[in-house]
Amino acid sequence: MNLDEKVDLERRIFIRLINKHKQQQDIFSTAMILAYEHGLQVLEEVYELSKQDTEEEYPF
Repeated sequence: MNLDEKVDLERRIFIRLINKHKQQQDIFSTAMILAYEHGLQVLEEVYELSKQDTEEEYPF
C-alpha cells in the first residue's frame, strides 16, 4: 500500500466516523465530530506538505 492509498483509506475512515456521529444527537457525539474533523484536517495538511517536499527540485 503506497502513501496515496493509505491517506485515502484514513480519509474515508474519518468521514465514516464523522457521518456516524452526526446521526446521533448527544454531547459525546458533538465532541467526537470536532475531534475527527480536526484529525481529518491535519491528515490532509500533512499529506499536502509531504507532496510538496517530493516535488521540490534542488539546484545542486
